[in-house]
Amino acid sequence: MATILCIEDEADIRHDIAEELRQNGYDVVEAGSGEDGLEALTRHRPDLILCDITMPGMSGFDLMEDLRRNHPRYAETPFILLSALAEREDVVAGLDRGADDYLTKPVDFELLLMKVKSSLRQMARMAENKEKEHVKLYRSLTGSDEPGAERLAAASGPRIVLVGPADPDLDGIGATLDGRGYAVTRIASGMEYVRRVDELQADLTLIAFQSTDMQAPMIAKFARRRAEGPLGPLVLLWPTAFEGLPESSAARYLDHVLKVPVSAEALTAKVDEWTAQARDSTGPADAAEPGT
Repeated sequence: MATILCIEDEADIRHDIAEELRQNGYDVVEAGSGEDGLEALTRHRPDLILCDITMPGMSGFDLMEDLRRNHPRYAETPFILLSALAEREDVVAGLDRGADDYLTKPVDFELLLMKVKSSLRQMARMAENKEKEHVKLYRSLTGSDEPGAERLAAASGPRIVLVGPADPDLDGIGATLDGRGYAVTRIASGMEYVRRVDELQADLTLIAFQSTDMQAPMIAKFARRRAEGPLGPLVLLWPTAFEGLPESSAARYLDHVLKVPVSAEALTAKVDEWTAQARDSTGPADAAEPGT
């Protein structure tokens, strides 16, 4: 389920947009100002941002420019401007200042849904292409022509699957584990992981809270239903930037929670601990308390 951040100072408009998106299967975070939107962004890490231009305090343009300049982690997040300014020059100006798309008020909900789907689809393609480039780079550096799943099957040490989009924290985790001899396969899409779960047969799966298309609890739920072979422990990677920890219901289908960013030493210690527990256990891994 994709998460959309809707930033609009007019409550009625914001609620109508949010309700339409929720009815169409999206998770929506609402914010009534640019300042609240910026705070919500760092807490919820949305897949797409809908933002009004004209707001008291921080305008939509101000927020977009601050995002691109000071928050590189979200620089590629699709940004759709909302505005009552519907003249051609207004639309051109909005796109010229860095928006990915432009939607005029009153909002045409059919057009809104089309633009949202199109933007998310484009992001998924970009993530897939980036993953393919990473695989090509790995193969060129190692001289290996084996695809990720076959490389995992041939590995003598722990086989790790890392599910989540290109991200500094996840890239660091992948590089650390690769550098220490683990066989790591990167998968950006939760649905792709679920589709491939039987062939992967991983010793441990690390799942980012938000993949390119699904949140970790849903990924784990689908994976456990689909898998016919051993899954190994499923670990939720929970950003420390988020307040608190996931509710017990959110981590219901996961075995452990690991806060990120995490040091290389702490990461490898936990990976070794959990894979050893899985090998020694005769039953399913016991769910750890969040934060362990």
